[in-house]
Amino acid sequence: MGFFDVFKPKAKRSTGYTETDGSGNVIKRDPTPDPRVIEILSSKTEDLVRNDANACRAVKVYASNIVGAGILPQTVSISGNEQLKDVAEAAWKKWADTTACDADGVSNLYGVQTRVARELVVSGNCFIRRRKRALNNEGILPFQLQVLSYDYLATDFHDTDLRIINGIKYDKKNKVVSYFFYKENPNAGNTFFGFNTSMFLNETVEIKAEDVCHVYEADRAGQRQGVSWFAPVLGTLKDLNLFMYARLVQQQNQAAFSGFVETDADDLSALGADKDDTINLKAGTYQRLDPGDRVIHQNNSDTSDDSEMIDVYMRNIARGLGMDYLEFSGKYSDTNYSSSRMSWISFSRNVKAWQSQIMEAQFLSKVGAWANSSMVYAGIIPVSQKDDLFTKWVSPRREMLDTAKESSALIDMIDNRLISRKHAIESMGRDYNDVMNEVELDNARQKEIGPDAMEIQQIAVVEESGETVEE
Repeated sequence: MGFFDVFKPKAKRSTGYTETDGSGNVIKRDPTPDPRVIEILSSKTEDLVRNDANACRAVKVYASNIVGAGILPQTVSISGNEQLKDVAEAAWKKWADTTACDADGVSNLYGVQTRVARELVVSGNCFIRRRKRALNNEGILPFQLQVLSYDYLATDFHDTDLRIINGIKYDKKNKVVSYFFYKENPNAGNTFFGFNTSMFLNETVEIKAEDVCHVYEADRAGQRQGVSWFAPVLGTLKDLNLFMYARLVQQQNQAAFSGFVETDADDLSALGADKDDTINLKAGTYQRLDPGDRVIHQNNSDTSDDSEMIDVYMRNIARGLGMDYLEFSGKYSDTNYSSSRMSWISFSRNVKAWQSQIMEAQFLSKVGAWANSSMVYAGIIPVSQKDDLFTKWVSPRREMLDTAKESSALIDMIDNRLISRKHAIESMGRDYNDVMNEVELDNARQKEIGPDAMEIQQIAVVEESGETVEE
């Protein structure tokens, strides 16, 4: 801090948050943010997510909308080789639908996606490392995904001659060559006689860029690392918490002052009260006063407008997060179909951008390439046909606000050839081939048992569910 910095005015609402220099370190003009700022913002956000209901809700809304039940891999054959495609999809399912894909052994591919999304939102950065495994006899792809938080990046490792900056090595064209990670999380808190061994005995390992996915939102040209998505709203979230806490304390204090009783001095001894005793006020108590004393206290404040003030805060936070206010607040009572639909469409645009420009571009596309290489290495597909396959990712469907209206509109567009059935099915988060196979099996089953038997079977199912059967 310089000499003249002492005289700079400081707003009270920024107390406890990161001080910035004149260049604005939090949102720096330098495309590469300061790692210290990233770590501070990340730690503050993590604390909010643990202790603040609104922040916890926001992270869950992000994850449930970006990933949901999972962004599904779909194998596509350029030459239309259905047999080759079926073999590749079977290998995908064995690997992606089980915990075999997770180096930690706790999630399937879609659980890994959720962890990546949460880490991306909270800290602004997430690393996914490819861990190669030995071949097995179960037909499972010989590699796993390890999700690493920003804490693992050795940001204190620099070497000007080798072009290593903040733990990332670049070539002469500023292309990432490799990453340096700690073997253990330096913030894990592993202690020995009171010393954090993760800080002093930790080793670093260099991982080639081809084995790492670095997921972050690049807001500026040339940006190398991201910042927490909560950075614009940390102050507002804190203000909202302080406002609600101040109101709570105010109401508790007001509840303590229920009333006062003034009596004559001669009656105090008869009532068994000592003039010098101090009586602690509690809710619903009455305090005796000496003759001639009087009490002046402020009137109880009106809190009827608090909900409007809280609503203003909530809307500002939702805007800063790029999130649908209804989804963020969970307040659906004061809205109608038109406003809900407009809000839903606006948020859907953001969700699609995050899915396409971040999750698919930086993470899933690379996982698809890793999977194809592993299939060749494991002998699942021949080397000569490797380039014939690529992986397409199908995002989870967005729930319809009015199923009858929107489904009818979708059918009309298909009938008028404005969209294909494939496009309509994938927009609902389903795999086109899976749906068509199900329809084919359903038609074959109906033909086998006959239309009358099928109708009787459908009525039996409806009656068993307790629904009304209409003629």
